[in-house]
Amino acid sequence: MKNTYMDIVRKINNLYYPNKTARVLPAVVMVEPTNMCNLRCSMCYVQQRSTGIKHYLSVRQFKDIVEQFQKIRELIFCGIGEPLLNADIFEMIKLARHKGAAFINLITNGKLLNKDTALRVVASGIDRIQISVHSFNPEVFAKVRNENQSNLENLIENIRYLIELRNKMNAGLKISCNVVITKFNYDDMLKLLKYAKELKIDKVEFIQLTTAYGALSDINAPFGQMPRIIREIRRVACKLNIKVGFLSGNECGRCYQLWDFVMVHADGNISPCNGIFPTENVGVGNIFLNPLQEIWNSKKYQDLRSLVSEGKLQNCKFCESGYCLEGKDFRWFKNYYLRPIKRLIKHSLLK
Repeated sequence: MKNTYMDIVRKINNLYYPNKTARVLPAVVMVEPTNMCNLRCSMCYVQQRSTGIKHYLSVRQFKDIVEQFQKIRELIFCGIGEPLLNADIFEMIKLARHKGAAFINLITNGKLLNKDTALRVVASGIDRIQISVHSFNPEVFAKVRNENQSNLENLIENIRYLIELRNKMNAGLKISCNVVITKFNYDDMLKLLKYAKELKIDKVEFIQLTTAYGALSDINAPFGQMPRIIREIRRVACKLNIKVGFLSGNECGRCYQLWDFVMVHADGNISPCNGIFPTENVGVGNIFLNPLQEIWNSKKYQDLRSLVSEGKLQNCKFCESGYCLEGKDFRWFKNYYLRPIKRLIKHSLLK
């Protein structure tokens, strides 16, 4: 009976996914300027097991990458390293604008976000910067980021200066705070929201911890308490009038990353998603060795898309997008069943 039920579920799910062959190249691109980082955060599986092999993307390599895309709706500078460690990052931003990237996002831990860098960030004309803070409590901050408590004050001053500079220059830059929810900070979220509001941060993005193949699962936040915590976050955010977002996908909104998104690492390797595959690259190809068009519809990519649509890709169960943080309520139903219909109609009209 259970197998029959699962077969029915898979058949229904198949209706929501496009063909395993993607007709157009992705319009959302994540580029990793470097795989090196100046932190060793407690929940970062990648940096904790880093081999120390350094890769820094050159301007020429970046140019070769973006020129392979027909259209870039969103370009995200991020990866398993700290983007601001690459001295050429602002030249890459300039190239991305010249290419016509409609929206440019930079994700950083903020450690290098001093006054000079803040000025370059605002002047670069990027659309959003997301700063990974995780907590404004000095003790929790130190546990999560594995650095001295006193560094939190420096980070806060950097953020405050960036916001003041943005306002002074009348720039359209959106400034967000990223929070990976772990056992260290899950009960500190409401205080974090209030402090973010005081700093005049535009939005707080909450992210479920990625546990690559189950590694580091011992620092996960208690899942049983998450629905209550998320409800409280939404309530307080509404009261404070501050925007919040939650990264939760596969069970709270279908994942289409293998059709709409691609991640390019600093060494040229391609990851088909930014959930589990950045940490466990499945070897779909290298953009420095083969054209993206060839990689995009290779047998490896098509096989992965088939596994996703059939619900058989084992990697997904470890992904931070694979957890329904709020439980299966109407919000989940809407994201998982109704929104994909709108997406499918839109894509069918584009064919």
